Amino acid sequence: MFNKIFTLIINSLIIILTSCSSPEPLTYLVFVDYSISASTLESNNKEKFLANLGKTWNSMIPNEELIIYPIHLLSETATPLFKTQKPIPNGDLNDRLNSKSSSTKFIELLGKKVFDEPSMSHDVRMGTNIYPILRKIKRFQDNTNVSVYIVSDMNHEYLDEQLNKTFSSYNSPDPYTHAEHKIDSLGFRSSLNRSDITIAIPGSYRGDVNDELTRASIIEYWENLFMLTGSSVKVVDL
Repeated sequence: MFNKIFTLIINSLIIILTSCSSPEPLTYLVFVDYSISASTLESNNKEKFLANLGKTWNSMIPNEELIIYPIHLLSETATPLFKTQKPIPNGDLNDRLNSKSSSTKFIELLGKKVFDEPSMSHDVRMGTNIYPILRKIKRFQDNTNVSVYIVSDMNHEYLDEQLNKTFSSYNSPDPYTHAEHKIDSLGFRSSLNRSDITIAIPGSYRGDVNDELTRASIIEYWENLFMLTGSSVKVVDL
């Protein structure tokens, strides 16, 4: 009887330790701003983007998926630029060498798919429609936890809403109040609570005269908007 109880305890501990040591798989969603107003393709931002995605690739576990979407005028209907899954190791002594090779190939392929191959008209790059990414995130996080990486100045410019104008007007709204009204109009309050979002702002040491007066309010607006969706959010420089 004692042996059965002891065996049951040991098996339970093994299950607990195994579940604790195995992280829950994530889907990695990346959104890259190609609009002319953003400096994503300027300075050394391409290199910084590739370096950051390389770190993400190295941290991914086998079978996790990484999907990259563009941000521009037609973000709602844009399909992925790039989709890939982290391969399963062979389970032999070559795994470490294969891992380094996989990382190098990933960076090379990523550069081609994100920067070299895309062909977008000037008209498509003239606008920045950011809100559709909320719906794209929601579709994935209904089934899995999601890690989101957004490379954009977050200056939404689409139809009758231009955030630079909104937050530079004489009676500019409070960013939190404006985020509350927007998130409720979109119906996304507390709807992205399985998402971890990082916003990386591309730029240069020279700064941006067009965004100098509104950048702080735009960042605060998006921090509050994503917070109201229930997701965690942080803003960093690319």
